[in-house]
Amino acid sequence: MNDRAVLPDMRAVTAFVEIIRSGSLTFTAEQLAIPKSTLSRRISQLEQRVGQQLLRRESNRLIPTQRSEEHTSELQSR
Repeated sequence: MNDRAVLPDMRAVTAFVEIIRSGSLTFTAEQLAIPKSTLSRRISQLEQRVGQQLLRRESNRLIPTQRSEEHTSELQSR
């Protein structure tokens, strides 16, 4: 079995966790030194991989969905 087919891109996972911490796509892109469009694409690909929306926009902030909070807790405990 090819592990790459199963595991999400770790850059996307790292970006996702950083967005959860900061609540800002722009701030996270600046911190990771990547264009905002690249960061947005990574998050979209991660959402496609897990088959669920992980973030929702609310008053210029990105808010984690309930499911993404579960994923974040699981990732941070490892």
